Amino acid sequence: MVQPYPKQFPPGLRDAAIAASRFGYGARAGELQGISADPQGWLLAQLEESAVPTDYFQGLPETSEITSQLVIAQASGDPALQALRRSRSTESQAEAKVHAAYAMATGAPFRERLVRFWCNHFSLSALNPRIFPLTYAFERDVIRPNLRGSFVNLLTEAVRHPAMLLNFENARSIGAYSYAGLKGAAALDDRLAQAILKLYTFGPQREPTPKDIFSLAKMLTGWSVTGPEEPNPGSFIFRPKWHEPNAKYFLEHSFPPAGVLEAEAALDKLGRTEQAATYIATQMAQYFITDTPPSELINSMLRGFTDGANSLAGMAKGMVTSEAAWSPIQNKIKTPEDLVLSTARALGMGGEAGSMTLRAQRVLGQSPKHAPSPEGWPQQAGAWIAPQQMMDRLAWTGAIARRGAALMPDAPVTETALDILGPLLSPVTYRRIAVAADRGEGLAVLFASPEFQRR
Repeated sequence: MVQPYPKQFPPGLRDAAIAASRFGYGARAGELQGISADPQGWLLAQLEESAVPTDYFQGLPETSEITSQLVIAQASGDPALQALRRSRSTESQAEAKVHAAYAMATGAPFRERLVRFWCNHFSLSALNPRIFPLTYAFERDVIRPNLRGSFVNLLTEAVRHPAMLLNFENARSIGAYSYAGLKGAAALDDRLAQAILKLYTFGPQREPTPKDIFSLAKMLTGWSVTGPEEPNPGSFIFRPKWHEPNAKYFLEHSFPPAGVLEAEAALDKLGRTEQAATYIATQMAQYFITDTPPSELINSMLRGFTDGANSLAGMAKGMVTSEAAWSPIQNKIKTPEDLVLSTARALGMGGEAGSMTLRAQRVLGQSPKHAPSPEGWPQQAGAWIAPQQMMDRLAWTGAIARRGAALMPDAPVTETALDILGPLLSPVTYRRIAVAADRGEGLAVLFASPEFQRR
């Protein structure tokens, strides 16, 4: 017999549901009770742990191996590159399954979503033939080890990574007055400089001047990747003979000639600007909380960032500790990735469902590491709620509900719904689940509900 909707809930359960849904990938059965003792503390504790799960990532290919094969194939021409794509497709798919399995099983989903946020901020797509096998390597090498450190360190490590240098073809950028440039090899490329200024630091709130773009591009000349005939093919290298000499004027500041240190100093200056801090705080708040974050939320995040000396963990703490982050109103529509992973967690699926989650994300339009542009996946709700997209969501949730009905225990679906959503589950949705014809239909109602589709 179905029990009536609860008249009241235990203290802390609503915030536990918000913590699991808004900041993580949704609750698994039985998790909310444990989180409810200290929802905020549950999130903050995740920031104290490493984001590199060695037990999951053991056996994955080394970046040096991948980049070496890539630069050798690129130097050999299209047939070799196509052969590498075929040979690497199986390994890439296997690594994608590992990441999906970890997201479903992890006890630190907030930390994992922070990884996804920063991967999207420094978006590198496997659609680009220049870097297709390196997208997960970039995450492992750059994002995860620097998740709790300073933004300056993360920015610098991101720009130095071979995947980034190859993605924007900075590996071939040569200054006009460099040793190589004066011999006729000049080929200045400003695409990486534009991405740094427009996508990674200032965003749309400050349009960089052409002079700033040009100056940063000149500072980045010589930041390259070793070729197939050099030691350690595919590794970062600074080529002094390609570097534009002389002083540069950038962000109203003169930078004396200093070789590789010029761009490092420029990135340090960029990463410490108020505009960069405000931009990344706004991006993070939009990713987790709402498309239109209130000023009190952004200010709390900026205080955490500043108090932590440019700390990304400090910014995340400032978000979690702001009252504005805990509104019971679910403002954010889940992206396809979030919807698929939260559904899998609700059904108690484990690593064996990795292939299913990858197929589902592809069908729903968000295949991992395949963002359509350097801007990454859109964060605004409007990008995910077009009529056809909503129809695809409902079709998928209906299909997975029928499959999930056989996996779930015999408890009524109303109990399952309360177990994973707690007080976020509305009385209206509860009644609709209660009168469903069978368990599959009840789960379909749950997964299609606004409370589950939003966070």
